[in-house]
Amino acid sequence: MTDERGHETGQSVVFTSLTIESEKLVSTVWLPFARQVGNALIQTEQILFDFMSVAG
Repeated sequence: MTDERGHETGQSVVFTSLTIESEKLVSTVWLPFARQVGNALIQTEQILFDFMSVAG
């Protein structure tokens, strides 16, 4: 195994661990946030719909 090859392997290990970390970040931070935003939008639509049906 040459130094070049070892260096490449090291880079791929770093890249893999970064990918795993970013996936953890997405699942722990982004998904709950997106779910909250989605729920807020659904509630807003429901409020607007109720308002329109009352006003109409």
